Amino acid sequence: MPHIVLDLETTVKNTVGSNKGSAFCPENFVVLGGTLQDGVVNIRPGAKEIAYLLNDFTGLLVGQNLKFDLHWLRREGFNFRAFVGRGGKIWSCDIAEYVLSAQESKFASLDDLAPKYGGTLKDNRIKELWDAGVGTEAMDADMLAEYLKNDLLNTEKVYLGQVEAATKSGQLPLIEAMMEAALAVAEIEWNGMPIDLGELDTQTVRLFNAREGAMDAVLRELPPEVLSILNIGSPKQVSAILFGGTITYDEKVEAGTFKTGPKAGQPKFKNEERSIVLPRLFEPEPHWQTKTSGVYSVADDVLEALAARGSEFAKALRTYRELDKEYSTYAESLPGLIYPDGNVHPNLHQTSTNTGRLSSSEPNLQNQPTGSEIKRVFKSRFPNGRLVSLDFKQLEVIVLAYLSGDRKLREDILNGVDIHNATGTVVFPGRDMTKAERRTVKTVVFGLAYGGGAKTLAQQASISERLASDVITAFYSRYPEVKEYHQRVVREVEEKAEYAGDRVGETPCRRSYLTGPTGRKYLFVEGLAPEEIRHKLRNPINFTPTKPKNYPVQGLATGDIVPMVLGHIFRTLCARPWKEKVRVVNTIHDSIVLDCEGEDRAEAASRAIQGWAQEAPALLRERFGIEFDLPLLVECSIGSTWYEVDQE
Repeated sequence: MPHIVLDLETTVKNTVGSNKGSAFCPENFVVLGGTLQDGVVNIRPGAKEIAYLLNDFTGLLVGQNLKFDLHWLRREGFNFRAFVGRGGKIWSCDIAEYVLSAQESKFASLDDLAPKYGGTLKDNRIKELWDAGVGTEAMDADMLAEYLKNDLLNTEKVYLGQVEAATKSGQLPLIEAMMEAALAVAEIEWNGMPIDLGELDTQTVRLFNAREGAMDAVLRELPPEVLSILNIGSPKQVSAILFGGTITYDEKVEAGTFKTGPKAGQPKFKNEERSIVLPRLFEPEPHWQTKTSGVYSVADDVLEALAARGSEFAKALRTYRELDKEYSTYAESLPGLIYPDGNVHPNLHQTSTNTGRLSSSEPNLQNQPTGSEIKRVFKSRFPNGRLVSLDFKQLEVIVLAYLSGDRKLREDILNGVDIHNATGTVVFPGRDMTKAERRTVKTVVFGLAYGGGAKTLAQQASISERLASDVITAFYSRYPEVKEYHQRVVREVEEKAEYAGDRVGETPCRRSYLTGPTGRKYLFVEGLAPEEIRHKLRNPINFTPTKPKNYPVQGLATGDIVPMVLGHIFRTLCARPWKEKVRVVNTIHDSIVLDCEGEDRAEAASRAIQGWAQEAPALLRERFGIEFDLPLLVECSIGSTWYEVDQE
C-alpha cells in the first residue's frame, strides 16, 4: 500500500485547555505543511493543498501523534470519513512504539524514537524559540522548513523500522488493529460532545448546594471543641479525630499596645500555638499507619472501611469528598474546556496505560460518576437527536473464562447462568440475596476478575474483609480453574524474570513479561512491597501478584477487544450513506457512545452497531487467528442526554 508521511507546524495560540496548537481554537493556523512521498519532500505554506491532495488518496498516512495532523487537515477540507470509507489507513508512530515496548513507551516523542531507528535529533533552535515565547509564525521560514523536513525524514525511518520490528515480533496485526481504533479516536475527538450551558448552570447550583449540605453533615459529627479550629482538608487533623491524637493550631492573643505611630494606644496581637488532645474513636489497621508516628491514612478506602464500622463522620466526610470532587472536576472545570463551537473535545489517550486500555483528559469523559445528574449537560448535536450507548456486559468475566479455560465458568456463560447469584447463594445460603448483597457480590467478582485481593475488594465494596474472603472462596470453589490460572500467571512472571538494569533505589530489580493471545506483551517490574507486609517477606522487593492476574484480562477485554470493535464500527459506519447522521462521540472502557440524528435513526443505528459489535469473535479469528468461542453480550441504550442513557 502506498504511503505518505505527514507533518504540520502550527501556531500555539490556545485559549482552551492545555493542548498546544489545537485545531479547535480558531486563533490557531497552520504555518507550514509537509509531505514525504516516494522519497520526495514537499513543504508548502498552510495545509489546504495537502488536504485536497489527500481527498484523492487511498493509502496509508504515516505520522507522529497523527491525530493532531488529522484534526488540522479536516479543518482545512480533508474529507476524513470518505477517506476511511474507501479503505484509507494510518500509522501513528507513537502508538506503534507503545505496543512494541509492551506499553512501557508512553507518549513517545519523535526525539525519543528517531535515534532508535537510525534517525537524528531535532534542531534545538526551534524548541528554544518556542520556549522563549516566539510564535511559530514569527520564526525564520527557512529554518522552520528545514526543521519540518527533518521531522518527515525521521518519521519515515521510524515507521519503516517499526514495521520491521513488528513483523519480527508477530505484533503487526495488533498494531494494525490499534491503528483502526486510532481512526475512531480521531473521529471522537473531532466530533466532541455538545454542552447544554443552561443545564450546566443548573447542575453547578445543585452540586454547590449538595456539597454545602454534606459539609454541614460533617460538622454535625465533630466534637464542639474542634469546630472553630479544624481544617477538614488536613489529613493529620482528620486522623486525630478518628484515631486520636493532637491537633495544634494558632490562637491570636493580646500582646500589649502600640506605643507610637498611628495605632498608638491600640491593642497588639500575636499568634500563640495551642493544642488539643482527642481520644481514639476507632482502632486503626496496621497498614493505615503513615510515615508520621501516630498519624494514620484517611484516604477514601479508609473512610469506607470506617463507615462500614458505623462511623457517621467517616460516611459524611466520604460523601463530602465525592461531591467536592464532582463539583471541582466537572461543574467548575467544564466551562473552561468548552470550545467556541460549544463542544468539549476531550483528549483520548491510546498510549497511557499498562494494558492498552484508553484514558481520557480535558475533560475526563471516562470518569463521569455513574448515575450522576452532571451527565444531563451532555446532549446531542442534532435537533431532536439521541445518544446511543453500546455496552459489553460482563466482558471481563467472559474474557477471564476464555483465558483461564475454566470449564464451569464457560458452561455458566454459555447457559446464561447469573454468575453473581451462583456465587452469592454460597455466601448467603438458604435465601434470596437482597439487592445490596447482590451488588456486593458483583463488585467483588468483577474485582476478582482483575486480580484484586480480599483487603482491596473489601474496601472497594465497603464490606468486611471476612465477607470479601467468603465471596472469593465461593467464586474459586465454583470455578477452581480460575484460581489455577491466577496461580499460573503469577508463577510464570516469576519464572521468566530477568535483571535488565532496573533498580529500586540502589537495589537491582527484575523485569518480566506475559504475552496475550493477540500478541500484546505485558511488562512487570519488581517494586518495593507495601510497608505493612514487608516483615513477612524474605525479599521486600518483588512482583505485585495482582498485576499478572489483572493485566491480561484488562488488556484483552478493554485494551484489545473494545478498541478493535470501535475501529470496526467506525470503518463500517464510514461506508454507509448515513454516516454524517451518526457520529461516534466517546468510548468508556467497555462501552461506545454515538450521537444520532433523530429517534428513528438512533433505533436503526443501535441495531446496526449491536450487530457489528457482536462480530468481535469473527474479527479476532480473522485478525489474530483466535477462536474466541464465547458469546459477547452487547446491549444498547438510548436517551436525549447522557444521563438518560445512563438510566436505561
